[in-house]
Amino acid sequence: MNKNIEEFKSKNEPKYKLRKYEDEIIHLLKEGYTQAQILQYLKEFYLLEVSRQTLSTHLKFLKTIEPKKQKEEEKKLSESEKKGSNFLGKKLTQDEFMNKLSGNA
Repeated sequence: MNKNIEEFKSKNEPKYKLRKYEDEIIHLLKEGYTQAQILQYLKEFYLLEVSRQTLSTHLKFLKTIEPKKQKEEEKKLSESEKKGSNFLGKKLTQDEFMNKLSGNA
């Protein structure tokens, strides 16, 4: 990585402290936890104290980027489904695939 960037990072803390906890925050939200409970979780397990306003602002930010993430994941899934049990570009039946796997073909 660029030496200047490393030096800058060593002297400055990122503005968005919550970025590295996004997956956990989203998981807790989907499970029905409140913002107050999420703040307690961050404080208890990461010794991270942020205001409810900061969390709320970050959640609004996530709402703008989450659809993009979801579309990327759907695209990856779609591409892997298209490949299926593909072998060198040829779509195989289940029997052909099993035979290739067992070395019988």
